[in-house]
Amino acid sequence: MRLFIALDIDDQIRQRLGLFLEGVSGFSPDARWVRLESLHITLKFIGEKPLETVSALQESLHKVSVPPFSLTFSNTGFFPTATSPRVFWIGIQAAPEIQTLAAAIDDATAQLGIRKKIVPSVPT
Repeated sequence: MRLFIALDIDDQIRQRLGLFLEGVSGFSPDARWVRLESLHITLKFIGEKPLETVSALQESLHKVSVPPFSLTFSNTGFFPTATSPRVFWIGIQAAPEIQTLAAAIDDATAQLGIRKKIVPSVPT
């Protein structure tokens, strides 16, 4: 099973992103676009793991807590290029608490033998 940890997106924001995606989808008519309900903010990609890993992850992540924080969506682009897109991305600007959350997730998953990721520091 392919696993990752992500933040869900509010339905109102999801609908606004949907309208935006309708406008840019013509730039790459051959691209396969994800469904709106699949949009998310990935905090940690884990990769292929057996189904049994899910319950251990849930238990470990249930202990992770950070204060509420805000996010702002900004900037967009295609990866690797606009003429040969595989991924359409939307950037975010977030309070430093998102880095705290990512680090706590990294610590919690490392206890399960999942490799830690290097998290860049947020300029203050």
